[in-house]
Amino acid sequence: MASLLQHALSSQSSSTPEGVVDSPVSHQLPHFHDVTSPNPEKFPGEVGNCRGFLLQCSLVFNRSPQSFLYDDVKISFILGLLGLLRWAEARFTDYNQFGCTYKEFVQEFKH
Repeated sequence: MASLLQHALSSQSSSTPEGVVDSPVSHQLPHFHDVTSPNPEKFPGEVGNCRGFLLQCSLVFNRSPQSFLYDDVKISFILGLLGLLRWAEARFTDYNQFGCTYKEFVQEFKH
């Protein structure tokens, strides 16, 4: 019985033709990179341009989602483009933690 088992195992290991290495095929996934987009122009402070400005910012966020994973990063990006520095300085005393979600920030920014 042992000799039959040993013969079966040896015949399985020799089933690979000579010169061919029996190894798993390594599959490499393609690497995806964030698409860089031009930044929107600085927001001039005109209420009529608010929706277009926010749309442009959303396009940047959607094209580079890995760069904008967190609400604070999105808020920082928009604040960097605001021509309303007095409003931003009055609203946010701590520039590391904004104390609101991105959605809340957008709602307040629109009003």
